[in-house]
Parts: sequence; structure tokens; C-alpha cells
Amino acid sequence: MIKTKSAGSEDIATRLAHAGPSPHDNHGFVNPPVFHGSTVLAPTLEAAQDRTRRYVYGRQGTPTTTALEQTVTDIEGAAGTVLTSSGLEACTVALLSSTKAGDHVLVADNVYGPTRRFCDKVLARFGVETTSLVAAIGAAAFAVGLALQGTLGNVAAGVMLVFFRPYSLGDFVEVGGVSGTVADINLFTTELNTPDNKTIIVPNGQAWGNVITNYSVKPTRRVDITFGISYDDDINKAMEVIRAHYDADERVLKDPEFFLGVIAHNTSSIDIVTRAWVKTPDYWSVYFDAMKGIKEAFDANGIEIPYPHQVEVRKKA
Repeated sequence: MIKTKSAGSEDIATRLAHAGPSPHDNHGFVNPPVFHGSTVLAPTLEAAQDRTRRYVYGRQGTPTTTALEQTVTDIEGAAGTVLTSSGLEACTVALLSSTKAGDHVLVADNVYGPTRRFCDKVLARFGVETTSLVAAIGAAAFAVGLALQGTLGNVAAGVMLVFFRPYSLGDFVEVGGVSGTVADINLFTTELNTPDNKTIIVPNGQAWGNVITNYSVKPTRRVDITFGISYDDDINKAMEVIRAHYDADERVLKDPEFFLGVIAHNTSSIDIVTRAWVKTPDYWSVYFDAMKGIKEAFDANGIEIPYPHQVEVRKKA
């Protein structure tokens, strides 16, 4: 067997000669036997009920098809190969393995009929939306050719949002100057649900024409907080107190490393900045706990958070 799976690293004839066969599994014969049949027998009832067996039914694969899959994998330098019993099965396996709820699939208008019906009937049940590619391109061309104002502008922006997908259902975003969780996206508007349970409808033209901030798309976020201490306090002691709080919080990731440093000498305080990386869902809980916990730790260690000072000067008449 060839252990290096990079396509092109050996002559094609060499790879064809070595890929697929397993002589040690077939009593030394180079090529695997050809298996014909559908029924696969098991020695016991328990074995027959074990669905983790490699072969349970001929249509689902045989040692012959396994050898062919391995050959194609070796020749193409792929991670793996799956042979299917029909063209429709090949199409549906590819679609099911690469889509999830909330995805939007563009399908060519002349696609294989059963595949189109599978998209419209089966994928729809899993929350995957399907749109004709011809219809989508037509809508895009129509929108771009117009003045892109008012309702038509919202339609054009909706088409752009479908194509580029800067946010998806369930993402927490800031669009058009407002923020919330994306509840719905259509050609005209984007619907957001706010943390205090309000619904905000943002015209797509306003969403696409402004800066879009997606707080959910990355798996991690950085929590930046600045703490002020008095000029009379010991900076090193304050930094040790802050670091102890973050070191004790298991939600703070070790990589990237936690950062702590003096960022400014303000009018009435020395400002210490903290930058802690956390998983995105933990962002606000880590933030709120740090604001409370470090204030309590400062109090326990006699470290003062200064108030703004104002000096009043009066002149005698």
C-alpha cells in the first residue's frame, strides 16, 4: 500500500498498480475478489443486530467497493471517498453532509429533477432554504440595473445579503445602528430580537449600506476592561489582585495569553487595562463577574478606585 496520499507524488501507473489492493487480507492475491449479492449473514442474532458492523447489506457496500473507494482516494490524494448506488444518492449524500439548518442553497434551474425535489421537500424540513440560481441571478441583475432607492434598494440589498451572508439566523449583530439576535432575513427587511425582548425591523438597504458588526461569527472574543487605581496605591499589588481574579476564572482561555498592563496616567487615576480571551457565549458573564469581583478584591486589599477631583478657586472681591 502507498502510505503517501498526495496526488502526483508518484507516477499515475505506479499509483494505479498499488492503490486499493490488500494482499494480506486476500491470502496474497493482488486484487480483491468480486462480491455479488445483497444479503449479508451474521453468525448470531446479536451480531446481526449490531449496526456498527462494516458490512450489513450489499447495497451499502462490499469489500470490492471498499477497495475501489481506497483506490480513488489514493489516486486523488483525498481524505476519503464514498461510492453510492445511484446518482440521486450521490447528490443527496453531498447535500446532507454540507448543509445545516439556516443555510441557503442556490440550485441551477436545469438540475436533475429528483435532486431538485429532494431540496424542495426534504432539505426544507431541516430548515435549509433552496432558491433557483436563475431566479436569484435574475433578481440580482434586475436590482443592480435599477436606481437602488426605496423599496427597490431594499430588494437589491436583500439579494446582496443572501449572496454574501454577513450574518445568519441566530447571530447577535449590530446593523443600521441597532443590535439584536437575527430572527429572520427576507428580501426586504432583517428582523432582530433585542435582549430585552423587543423586535426591531431593519430595512435591508439600511443594513447593507452601513457597518455590520457580527458578535457571534467567531468562536472566541476578547474581554477588554480598564480599572483605575489611586496614585497612592501600589501598582504591582493592584496588578497581582487583578491577575489572581482572572487566573481563578476557568472560563478565561490560556491561549491567547491573558494580558495586563498600565495603559494611562489619568488626571486622578492610574489606569490598568485587562484583555482576556473567552469563548463567545461566555463574554458577558466573564465581563460582569470581573467588574464585581475585582471591585470586591480591591476593597479587601485596601486599593482605592478614585473619584474625579475638582478644585474650586474663589477670589475675594
